[in-house]
Amino acid sequence: RIRKLFSEKISKTLWNKLEGDLSKFKKHLKFLFLILALLLFIFALANPLRGTKLEEVKQEGMDIFIALDVSLSMTAEDVAPNRIEKAKFEINKLIGKLSGDKIGLIIFSGTSYIQLPLTIDYSAASMFVDVIGIDAVSTPGSIIEDAIRLAIKSFYQEKPAQKVLIIITDGESTEGDSYKAAEDAAKDGVMIYTIGIGTQDGTPIPIFDQYGKKDFKHDRSGNIVLTKLDETGLIQIANLGGGKYINSKTNVDGLDEIFKDLNKLQKREF
Repeated sequence: RIRKLFSEKISKTLWNKLEGDLSKFKKHLKFLFLILALLLFIFALANPLRGTKLEEVKQEGMDIFIALDVSLSMTAEDVAPNRIEKAKFEINKLIGKLSGDKIGLIIFSGTSYIQLPLTIDYSAASMFVDVIGIDAVSTPGSIIEDAIRLAIKSFYQEKPAQKVLIIITDGESTEGDSYKAAEDAAKDGVMIYTIGIGTQDGTPIPIFDQYGKKDFKHDRSGNIVLTKLDETGLIQIANLGGGKYINSKTNVDGLDEIFKDLNKLQKREF
């Protein structure tokens, strides 16, 4: 409108000269500066902060490792739905009750591995429990000694916390000296609880083919292999480790009983 008004009042020759001096670049640059100023104003209102701040938080608790047997015998169905799934369910129940305690997971069969280092991230711990299966350790067998010695090394040695190892297994240890390992653990300040899962009557070990068809494990003579709960060894390991043995069949909430025992212990500040 202003342009039209000026063009009507002055001569065309003079208008062309005036208009020729206008800079389109400066016009666009001015617009960009206005946009930039608006963005900087919005950024300033957001009040962004930079840097880190460390804050020391004191808690009371203990360090707990759970060692879970993932050998083939843990698929036996004398405990519903089977031994390993029952154990995983109980572990998740225990995790849900923890507050301030660090928890770690060890899985063992013919060898042992740290599934999860000590942590207070309970949601992560539950996720790690959920994915555990008998295929988690490729080496067959069930060596409890390895699990105990791995736990001893995996506790924070430099931090003075109550150290607890809970072993969940059917007790059929194939190799090693688990009694000596339990004694060494006790000397290192590790209290050992054992939970025997399964029955003493003996039950076959299910095996499934690629199509999901169920069969049972056989020995070389063609006889069905039975897996039995070995309580004698687990009781001795718990006694040597200064803890307690619990039968999961007679005590449905074995880990719950252990949790009550642990709450009676003096927790240390960290």
